[in-house]
Amino acid sequence: MGRTVNRGIVVPRDRAAEFSATGTVAEALALLGSARAALREDVSATAFREPPVNPTDDDPAVRYATQGDILLHVYEELAQHLGQLEVTRDLLVALDPSGPT
Repeated sequence: MGRTVNRGIVVPRDRAAEFSATGTVAEALALLGSARAALREDVSATAFREPPVNPTDDDPAVRYATQGDILLHVYEELAQHLGQLEVTRDLLVALDPSGPT
């Protein structure tokens, strides 16, 4: 969202494929590294008090006045997903007390 809405750089998504994606740990770490680099670039290029370059009408109830608002929403989503991953990790460790390998 930060890249597409704030900077006008369209990032294509295939949401259905996201639920069936597979890969190795190394491939996942490489994707994570790329995403982190892109986020750093997007934050650096953000004009926090300016309106979004490419506003979205996906949800008319949600309006973001500034690019800073968009980044706050991105942070909120990242924090929420981190919490979900931590719960999943805790459940998996509880099922296998030997812990992660």
